[in-house]
Amino acid sequence: MKKIYKILNYDGPLHALRERTQELQDYYFTCLYLPNTMMQDADALSRYYDPLVTMYISTANAYHQQDEYNCAGVYIESVFIELMQNNRYTLRESKSIASSNVIKRKIIASN
Repeated sequence: MKKIYKILNYDGPLHALRERTQELQDYYFTCLYLPNTMMQDADALSRYYDPLVTMYISTANAYHQQDEYNCAGVYIESVFIELMQNNRYTLRESKSIASSNVIKRKIIASN
């Protein structure tokens, strides 16, 4: 999209290109993404996840779901704002997990 914008707003020294951009400004353009139609190799590579990234995403998702289960109230905006205003929450670090060396932080709401 940026490339089309740059071409249509070209104001450089090339006279022929400036003429073409003026001609193109009479038209409306719609950019469509059609997967697997052109450059199939690049399209496939853009979907490739490194195994380390895949492990990170699944671990982060598991931690997020666990935090939502343990402290469901803080994921509701109105409850979280009330807890923050009343200083009724603490941030606690748990021990690092040896397999992934990730330190998990939880927001614990006190009742």
